[in-house]
Amino acid sequence: MASHSYDLIIVGAGLSGIIAAQRFLDAHPQLDLVILEKDSNIGGSFWTQWSHGLSEFSDCAMPRPPEADCYHDFYRAKHTTDYLHQYCRREDENGRTLRDRIIFNANIQSVKKLDDLWTARSEAATFTAPKILIASGLCSIPKMPELSGRELFRGPIVHTEAFGDSKIMESPSITRLLVLGAGKSAADVVYEGVKNGKEVHWVIRKSGTGPSFFSSGRGKGPFKNAFEAAHTRVVASIGPSIFNKENGWTNFLQHNRIGRKLVETMLATQDQEIRNEADYHGRDKSKGFDQLEYETPFFWQNGPGGLIHHDDFWDIISSNVYIHRDQIKSLNENTVFLEGGEKILCDAIVCGTGWIPSLQFFDNTQLLNLGLPTPLGSEPSKELQHWERLFQEADQNICTKFPLLANPPKHPHQKASTTPYRLYQGMAPIDDSSILFLNHLITGNMLLCAEAQSLWAVAYFDKTITLPSKEDMEKHIATWVAFSRRRYLSNGELGNAINFESITYVDALLKEMGLTAHQKPWRKQWFDPFRPSDLGKAWAEYLLKYNPGRDGDAKDND
Repeated sequence: MASHSYDLIIVGAGLSGIIAAQRFLDAHPQLDLVILEKDSNIGGSFWTQWSHGLSEFSDCAMPRPPEADCYHDFYRAKHTTDYLHQYCRREDENGRTLRDRIIFNANIQSVKKLDDLWTARSEAATFTAPKILIASGLCSIPKMPELSGRELFRGPIVHTEAFGDSKIMESPSITRLLVLGAGKSAADVVYEGVKNGKEVHWVIRKSGTGPSFFSSGRGKGPFKNAFEAAHTRVVASIGPSIFNKENGWTNFLQHNRIGRKLVETMLATQDQEIRNEADYHGRDKSKGFDQLEYETPFFWQNGPGGLIHHDDFWDIISSNVYIHRDQIKSLNENTVFLEGGEKILCDAIVCGTGWIPSLQFFDNTQLLNLGLPTPLGSEPSKELQHWERLFQEADQNICTKFPLLANPPKHPHQKASTTPYRLYQGMAPIDDSSILFLNHLITGNMLLCAEAQSLWAVAYFDKTITLPSKEDMEKHIATWVAFSRRRYLSNGELGNAINFESITYVDALLKEMGLTAHQKPWRKQWFDPFRPSDLGKAWAEYLLKYNPGRDGDAKDND
């Protein structure tokens, strides 16, 4: 088996792995790094929930997609894929590209540390380095349901990840399609199925968090869409958040009776606008359309959801799609049997059933030691009690600081089967400074957060950040978990949900790095969207301030 040594290993050639590699090379041009990617390429499909001009890296503007592929300035994900390919083809001063540093089809089987060296092992080779970034993220392993009788079913059964390559829509022999799952990827397939002339059945299980919310994301006032508005600090300051600065404004909104009433009224209005847009009870209900109404108010983000990208989305769904709120009991050659007794004839099944965090190359002991989700029951009782005490204290503080979160609405709750993430700033294990985890957050703007995390990762490995004590890091983590669970309910069970905190989270990372170049005069600071170019200014400041790598590579900073 071949063996290769590097200064830095990056696992995953997605958003985070690509930008992390570039930022480390910016800071340390002579750094010998490798990116290990399990697939044969980088890519994506269908619509993204990102807006043009806000979803790009700071050193490479994304060309505007054709207007036919944009909806309120949200664009198809294939343009993100094209953009990433373009980014990886850029040459450095020696004519080398990021793509040259990627090893494709390197499916990592194990990652272990021995004698201060990390070893990542694939089926064909081993790779060693003193430092490693795990950038494989939350959405690289499809979560497929166990379906009784699957071996009997004659048609294709695919996850939405493989849907684009499945040719289901083009196949004349597939006329009846069943889509399983409540989230955005399932909704995309349902819509495309109808548009391609299929009879579509949408099955959403009763035991989950229920149907998802979907919104067009139309902008108001000066903002072209809701995504742009959410990138302003004034909008970010309205909701309860551990990342917001405490001042007279935030105290008024969270603790003053009038301020809290104002926030509650705004949130209720927003929720009602989303429901009015769908018009769950005013459309044709003959196929069960009214069963798609989401149960928990939009603010709480209890389950999956997303943006719609077609003016006729709701008309198409209500008029053509059969809705079933039930569990799949079993399959045979061309029939799906539901637990409630219904039988659905279908030729193909597409599963929009979520993802599994890409941590399969660690054993349970490693997961526990690194602060990663570990199966419940596998943690020593002393450790469990220690963290439970911290979580309870943090939860009490969250409820006191944010009264709105103390009394969540009644909702279908899904408990996690593992412990939560216990990473400082969502990236760093408490007891090992040679490994970081990137893109293991649920957040609104993954590209922006990926780049901000990459900047922080450089500073962390360069030791230009003054870290808090272990005790304070533990309290910081406990606060994250308590907030995530209170704010996002089921969606926050793993302690890594910051759906609406992208901007203030990035602010927190840059503040810890001691950077200020991204800040603006107060009016623009509050009312202008935070753009990738602002992050670029902060990165330029860091390189000027610390000038890392100019006297040697990252190995010299240990």
